[in-house]
Amino acid sequence: MSFSLHPILKKDCIKLGRLELCHVLLMNDSQFPWLILVPERKNISEIHQLTDDDQQQLMLESGYIAEQLTILFEADKMNIAALGNMVPQPLSAPDGLIVSRRRREICQSEVRDSARGRLKFYPE
Repeated sequence: MSFSLHPILKKDCIKLGRLELCHVLLMNDSQFPWLILVPERKNISEIHQLTDDDQQQLMLESGYIAEQLTILFEADKMNIAALGNMVPQPLSAPDGLIVSRRRREICQSEVRDSARGRLKFYPE
């Protein structure tokens, strides 16, 4: 069985790129700049199920993304959370990822191009 993103993530997010361990997704809602990191590991639903090395890599990648968002949005505070209870994959994402509210969808091509110009991703 190979790795695949959960269908909810495929539906609700824009794939921006990939880091060493994680896929970087953007919640398709222009109200909030929520980036979601999903480790590319099959049969994993919790962070503690990752190897020690993968747990450390996830922390590095979370820190990198948080630092870049802080710079980009001149933020005073970054919130990082694990949302394995929302979909069965260990995510680093903002609280309340999957909610029943009206979203303001993003122009996907503009965001993807902008993010790829600012963040350093691995080739697909």
